[in-house]
Amino acid sequence: MRYAAGHKEATRARLLSAGGAVIKKNGFATTGVDSLMETVGLTGGAFYSHFSSKSDLLEAILARELNLTREMLTSKQDLPLEQWLSETLNRYLSFEHVKHPETGCPIPALSTEVARSDKAVKRAYEAMLGEIKNRLAKRIGQDAAWAAIAQCVGAVVIARAMASDASGKKVLASSRNFLKKALLKNK
Repeated sequence: MRYAAGHKEATRARLLSAGGAVIKKNGFATTGVDSLMETVGLTGGAFYSHFSSKSDLLEAILARELNLTREMLTSKQDLPLEQWLSETLNRYLSFEHVKHPETGCPIPALSTEVARSDKAVKRAYEAMLGEIKNRLAKRIGQDAAWAAIAQCVGAVVIARAMASDASGKKVLASSRNFLKKALLKNK
């Protein structure tokens, strides 16, 4: 059967979107190719018509997901600094983000997976994360950008690991307050 023009690209895009949600929620190493392909109604055998390896898939998912994160973190930069910072931190350090990794940033969900990946995935991840840092640095400076990324990611990871919602919310609130004060103090 012949598929319409663009079918393969559309299927790949659906796989990256659905696969991104699945691996951010369940982990990459523990998610098999068959279950990833199943998310878009395909069999595991169709995987290699879209990706050369599971590492290739991870790299493609990271590129898509980190682009979405970059846009979220660096949108509205024309707002006054305090307003932009408050809105950005409130979005990222939200309890919704903690409870729903499948719809959030891939950095807290997948950094440990990247650390166990091959050099190609690590290089791609480093380049993409560097682009996010560079865009944030335009607003808050180089060192502050790295520190803010690390603080935000760490806060989400720790909040996800807490046994109680109250403790997780406290981690997020403390991190938001600290970052707002620290980043505004430097400007």
